[in-house]
Amino acid sequence: MECCNTNWLFVAHNARFDYSFVRAELARCGLRYSARPLCTVRLSRALFPDQRGFSLDALIERFNLIVSQRHRALPDALALVDLLKIYARMLEPSQLDQLIRSLTKQASLPPHLAAVELEDIPQSPGVYRFYGHNALPLYIGKSVNLRKRILSHFVVTAKQRSSARVGMEAQRIEYEVTAGELSASILELQQIHALRPLHNRKGRKAAAGVLVRLSHTLPLVEIVAAEDIETLHNDQWYGPFFSAARARSLLTQLAKAQRLCLILMGLEKRKPPCFGHQLGVCGGACVDPRKGEAMLQRLTLVLAAYRMPDWPFAGLLIVREQDAQTEREEAHVFYEWRHLGRALNAADIAELATLRRRASFRVDMFYLLRQIVRRQPRAAGARRVAMHVVPVEC
Repeated sequence: MECCNTNWLFVAHNARFDYSFVRAELARCGLRYSARPLCTVRLSRALFPDQRGFSLDALIERFNLIVSQRHRALPDALALVDLLKIYARMLEPSQLDQLIRSLTKQASLPPHLAAVELEDIPQSPGVYRFYGHNALPLYIGKSVNLRKRILSHFVVTAKQRSSARVGMEAQRIEYEVTAGELSASILELQQIHALRPLHNRKGRKAAAGVLVRLSHTLPLVEIVAAEDIETLHNDQWYGPFFSAARARSLLTQLAKAQRLCLILMGLEKRKPPCFGHQLGVCGGACVDPRKGEAMLQRLTLVLAAYRMPDWPFAGLLIVREQDAQTEREEAHVFYEWRHLGRALNAADIAELATLRRRASFRVDMFYLLRQIVRRQPRAAGARRVAMHVVPVEC
């Protein structure tokens, strides 16, 4: 039996805490309950941002409310009624209504999506997919709180119009719970790359990317597709870049700033002299071979800021995540900034180790892993995931 109305308000002090218990208890009785939680703590803070102390005791004292038996359910509930009456006298009805709508983030759901089904989505890390009328997803996203993030797509605000537009197109929603933020981020990147959803424009463009290699022979610079690189050892690599166009743009800017020759760098296809030399912005290495070595040294110096960081571990890197609430655990294996795969046991790790030379390098995965490595060690909190980084010899 369903008991659901998006116009209902569930009013409580620290409403989310009480709301989850009420829903769970009603579920035990066979009732599916859904309403918009209105937290009187948040409401009070919104009305009195310059004041301090918003516990129920503090508000009772501030407004001289009479409570016969504090910390009993009914007297406390009646105290909230009196508090709301005071707030209602302070504001115009339209102002109070607008404030409540803002605090509860009232969702505007399409008719084919039931609010009670969205309420059943867990507040856990994971990946979600919005589908339209066909089998291909409209949008793929991730969050450390699936329910909160998915519901945000149905809240129409000035800053979230595009997000709400995606939500209104959704005919169905699928989601996968993960052990934590890293697992959700990896799964999101993999699914966007494989499924190419319509509204993930930024993610779809983030392909494998490119790196720049410096050579001592002409051309001095080579732009290499990252997925074609077998190893990052024994070469001078710079980047990575999301596209060859971005790499070429940076190299051109550096060449102009340092009077480098675009022909010798392989960025201009013509016979010497280069066009820059004719304009007086090239140092002349294309017409005077004696200047070639000096140009290479200058190029090496200016590219140093973009050098690809060395792999900081002796071998494989295993990142383990565990959600303290669900006890779900996942482990991911990396080598030379590449994601080799997910491992559930030692046998999986050994098998993934054999793939370390064949796994593709992806720029988006590199930046994700670099963030994770920089964060370590990371303390686990009530809603955070405990992650452990363990280097393993190859």
